[in-house]
Amino acid sequence: MSNHTWPRSLATAVALTVVAASCGNDDGATVRDLGADTADSASSSGSSSAPSDGSGDEASTAGDGGYDYASNVEAHRLVVADICGIGDLLDAGDFDAAASVYRDGGSSVNADGSVRTIAGFATSEGRNHGLDTYYGTPTPLDDFVSAALEGSGMFEGESDAVRAQGI
Repeated sequence: MSNHTWPRSLATAVALTVVAASCGNDDGATVRDLGADTADSASSSGSSSAPSDGSGDEASTAGDGGYDYASNVEAHRLVVADICGIGDLLDAGDFDAAASVYRDGGSSVNADGSVRTIAGFATSEGRNHGLDTYYGTPTPLDDFVSAALEGSGMFEGESDAVRAQGI
């Protein structure tokens, strides 16, 4: 095989793969036009309803920028307020308060009155993501963020900017 045959063969194989992948049978009929006027989207999504807990009592959360929710997710969406709060606290250099919001939450409450926390998501064991096996700990995400919050482990001696980026 000459030196020029191999690159041409590879280029041909790649081109055929791209063409084959683009020739699927999806005609796009089930895809909504996300470029449509969001005011129309929001007004139409507010009229739909679906149960959030299977009871049929709750209306679905209003649409959000081209996405229509199938159930009421308002409480779940409030976790973002905690994320933003942590960002604001880190900007102010208050790692202790940021750690408190991370571990204790505050914005998102479950139906039973317990508070959803970002740490709760990060410590959820038994997830089938393979990270626990790869990193050798059942809570690799929490271990990483906690080390950045505390300035310990791989973040020991690092600047506040590096720690904040880790968080």
